[in-house]
Amino acid sequence: ATNAVGDSAYSDVLVAKAAGVPDQPGSPPSRDLASSSVSGATCNLALTWTAPTVVELNEGTLTGYYLYRNNGGATAISATPTVDLSTTPSASSTTITSLTTGTTYKVTLSVVNEIGESQQSSEASLLCAVVPDTPTTPAVTGVVRGDGGYPTGNGEISLSWVAPDNKGDAITNYRIEVTETVGSGASEVVTLGSASTSTTLTAANFGATIMFDSAIPEGYTLTVAAYNSLGWGLYSAATSTVYLLETPNAPANLRRAATAAVNTQIDLEWDVPTDTGGAANTDLTYEIYGGNDCITMASLSTTETGGPVTVTYTESSLAPGTSRCYKVRAKNLENTWSPFSLTVTLRAAQLPDPPTGLVCNSPAGGQLDISWT
Repeated sequence: ATNAVGDSAYSDVLVAKAAGVPDQPGSPPSRDLASSSVSGATCNLALTWTAPTVVELNEGTLTGYYLYRNNGGATAISATPTVDLSTTPSASSTTITSLTTGTTYKVTLSVVNEIGESQQSSEASLLCAVVPDTPTTPAVTGVVRGDGGYPTGNGEISLSWVAPDNKGDAITNYRIEVTETVGSGASEVVTLGSASTSTTLTAANFGATIMFDSAIPEGYTLTVAAYNSLGWGLYSAATSTVYLLETPNAPANLRRAATAAVNTQIDLEWDVPTDTGGAANTDLTYEIYGGNDCITMASLSTTETGGPVTVTYTESSLAPGTSRCYKVRAKNLENTWSPFSLTVTLRAAQLPDPPTGLVCNSPAGGQLDISWT
């Protein structure tokens, strides 16, 4: 500065640069999969991006963004912004709504400061889709009893399921989670590597923790999840517990039990089936049928258990001398009833009829002879 006396000293040096439009964004917006959604033919595509640095703003102040897209496929990107966030500097995400499920869109981003708009970013090609829907609970279509243990256990579980909604992208894979509910409680996942909606699992699909062997016997629940290029969907609800067991044979040698006779009841016993289907004898449940004739018998009990060799049952409150027909069947944890045993006819005990024809003779020699019928 200068006055009548003279010139002042110079001020400190200030280096200034004129502001310019922001630099082109280094990357296009990316998909926010968790916030995207699909409902039928309508898709909402959530996008996210990183704010520019001060250097990238070229001395300007960030005021917002523009997003551009095409109409899908090979169409050109719109010349005007699809989403105007030019006055929302805090924005770092947005959702483009009402798109078409399964269509690929091209999307770009530009940055705006008080000087103007940057060049658009490179294009992001984004399929409007999300991970597949949750499958329904798989149906168990077959069980083969196993033996031998890992790795030679030869049990099998076959199952199938209905393909869920793919949510815009083809399903290319499924995985099955198998959890022991009887045994160690271990859980393992098998990735199938195909879009098939059925499979048969064996011990070869697993490590040493899942044996598919009926020696314990073990029980399993199974769930299924679907995969597309966006990732894995959620697991389905689990099946009921599946046991590596087969239907047992019929119980053997149904007969009257060797107990003291009571005239108002019939005591039964029988031998466990010769083949229990892989279950322990004590894991069998029996159902006893009885009736006054051998054609119209009805169930008397469905909860009888016993073993390890024989099982007993008593039908009481009978009239003395009543004749009854009986048969019995068995099931194990696999829960399918065996064939019935052979039918037997037994009679409740009763007091004998009075003797008849009582005769008393007194021959010589002081002897008394008594006889009756």
